[in-house]
Parts: sequence; structure tokens; C-alpha cells
Amino acid sequence: MDRSYIDKTTRELELLFEESFNGYDILVKIDHELSFRRRQKAINLRGKVQQRLAELGEYPKEKVKQNSIEIIINSLYEQKFSETLHSWRSYVLKLSDNQCNKEDIRRILDTIYEIWEGNFEDHVFFILVDDELRSLNITDNYSSGILSHFGYRVHVRMLERRSILVELMNAYIPPVVNYKEWGRSNSHERKKKMLHTLSGLAFPHRNQKEFIGAVKVWDDDCEFIKKYF
Repeated sequence: MDRSYIDKTTRELELLFEESFNGYDILVKIDHELSFRRRQKAINLRGKVQQRLAELGEYPKEKVKQNSIEIIINSLYEQKFSETLHSWRSYVLKLSDNQCNKEDIRRILDTIYEIWEGNFEDHVFFILVDDELRSLNITDNYSSGILSHFGYRVHVRMLERRSILVELMNAYIPPVVNYKEWGRSNSHERKKKMLHTLSGLAFPHRNQKEFIGAVKVWDDDCEFIKKYF
């Protein structure tokens, strides 16, 4: 197919999409042109176009689903480190849902690991430190540990917390804070470090009434790690 709209900006394609909401032939041409573009705005627009084609009954819904995963995966390569970390957190939490497509999420997570391993050989520093750390709910780039970076919190639901712990046990950890202490994925060293970290969180608060709930969470998660691994 020719690239009929190669000279149009993504904004112009967006306006054309809105004007041609029911025009199958035009929407197909827009979709084709967007398939060559890698910026996030174009990727997002392509998802909308494909969804509309499916609604018109002229585009296989299974193909929309398949293409949506490809769009998500391609978009990861355009993200900053903090954005890939956000993505990791979001998709790991989805693993706690029995209704999710674990195969698709596995592909997304494996792509994130590939990006981290290929692009971040040296220590990772956040570009817009204050904004990025705030968005990740990390206190600062040096004292926040690996569990904090990857979204582990005592107030998170048990199934979601444990999805984080299980995936983190097997994950490629990028060079942030004390990553070297966590060893290789799925290793005894990593299990030991995870247990040590959770126990260390609980230890100073064992006799503080306001931390009874948090200490129980940390202790329960330690037992889960020992049993699961």
C-alpha cells in the first residue's frame, strides 16, 4: 500500500481521523501511515484508529488485540528509564489478576528487561530528579532501596505485593542504588537479600504499636518468599 499521508503530521492525521470517523478506506490509510511512526503520540493515535476499525466491523478484533501489544512493546523503546519503571510496576500488578493475559504481559516485561540490559550498563540516574522521583513515590535516588524503586509498599494488596516480589525475584535489575547486592535473577543470593531487606524493614519497628500492621506484612511476605522459593 502506498503511503498516501506521508506528508501529513501526526496532528493532521489526528484531525483527519476525527473528520473521517466512519470512513473505512481513509482510516485504513491512516493506520498504514502510522505503522511507520514511533513517537508516542502516533502510537497512541494508531491504537484509536484500529479500535474504530474494529467497531466498524471491518477489522478483526483479534488483530486489534495483537497490534495493540505490538504498539505497547514498540512504545517502550521510546520511554525514559523512569517511564519503563512505571510500565514495569503497572504490568506486574496486572499479573495478580487471574483474568489478565499473562503471555502478553510476559512479552512486555521481557522487552523491558531487554531495554534495561542493553541501554543501561552504567549507573542509572533520573533525568528530571524531583519530578521523576515524585511520580514514582521514591524519597530520593540514594536512600530508597530496590523494593521501593519497584513499587513494593505495605499498603498494596497482598496479591499485588506478592506479584511484585515474585517478579522481582526473577527480574533483571537495572543499575540503580545497591543493585549489585541483589545478585543474579532467581539466585540464592537474591532470595537472601530479599529476606534480609524485609526483615530489616521490620526489625526497628517490632515494639512500636503504630507499626503492628506493617511488621505483620513484612513478616508474612518473608514467610511467603521462604515457602515460594
